[in-house]
Amino acid sequence: MSTTGLKCCRKSNCKCSAPLHKEIAITTHEKNLGLVYDEPIKKQRENIKNLSFIEEKYLDQPHIRVAIHKNSKEPVLENWVNHPENRTISKLLKIGNYGLRTGTKLGKYYFCALDIDKKGEQFHFSQISYIRTSKGSHYYLLLKKLPENVPLFYQGEKIRRVMSLGKQVVGSGSIHSSGIIYQFVERGEVFLKFEDKEELADYLNGYGIVLENEKEIQT
Repeated sequence: MSTTGLKCCRKSNCKCSAPLHKEIAITTHEKNLGLVYDEPIKKQRENIKNLSFIEEKYLDQPHIRVAIHKNSKEPVLENWVNHPENRTISKLLKIGNYGLRTGTKLGKYYFCALDIDKKGEQFHFSQISYIRTSKGSHYYLLLKKLPENVPLFYQGEKIRRVMSLGKQVVGSGSIHSSGIIYQFVERGEVFLKFEDKEELADYLNGYGIVLENEKEIQT
């Protein structure tokens, strides 16, 4: 198990122990508990190339971008749903995190996402790229008919939801409060494309994942 090294950030001649002060620096850590970790994260970011390349290529538009607080999932603006974000993804990453509005128009489709809070190969779809998160993964969707925000179930357990109108997902290159960087994992296509929610449901059934309304019918 890795250890956490702490040092006092006050005066150099201070003889008291580091835990007595609020300002401390982490040398190595497994979990971040709200302490200072900007420098290690900066180095980690530098080691990962093209952190937000996919989002910048396909989704870097004012009506999709959302400004997110640093090391957080919370939008900066309370009424972010009704406010386009004029700053680019690269600019937002320099001052904090960014999100992507789901349920928004992208060409002839609606951009949505699957937010899955489970890890394991059974939740990785064949030949489809995804965003690795702290708890699982995000999959980007394109649907011609706007779906609802509906929960996802796997073997009777809720594993998160379809993210649609009025929701947002954190984009790759952003940093979770735990210190983990949201990272794009290339495995094939960037988007899962469907006509509607029913076609999406059929696809997910092949992986043992059901939408809430299907679960109610089956029970």
